[in-house]
Amino acid sequence: LAAKTNKKHAVIARTSTGAIVDVLDVQPFWVQAATDNLFWVVERHEDYEIWQNTAIVKNLPENIYLKISVIKSGVTLDDLSLARVVGQDELNETGEYSFRLIRPETARGSTCHAVKVYDGQPDQGGESLGEANYGGTGFGDVEE
Repeated sequence: LAAKTNKKHAVIARTSTGAIVDVLDVQPFWVQAATDNLFWVVERHEDYEIWQNTAIVKNLPENIYLKISVIKSGVTLDDLSLARVVGQDELNETGEYSFRLIRPETARGSTCHAVKVYDGQPDQGGESLGEANYGGTGFGDVEE
């Protein structure tokens, strides 16, 4: 249900008679970073294309980070790096983070990358909570 509402969530412990023993507030969050996301070809050049993708996030706590890592040979993020860490402060007002990948014509296939979720900064010992690997296909041009 965390993906369907932005309301407060809690876990309630009850006895067998129904009396409430304790209530624990929980902070669920949701990240859509899977193969059903679309890639948009935002620039075409003679030797390469720039593809754009968007991670969609709900209720990301301050201590949770996404790490986007390129796993396709020859492909890079638009700043020419192979990995990027994204925190809550980098999401837009609707909880989305768009990023671009440079795909050279010599790269066969897609712009495969992984999006991992960490409790804490991943490069400072943060604990991995899970990941989504995805490639995808360019789905046309974005109209300016």
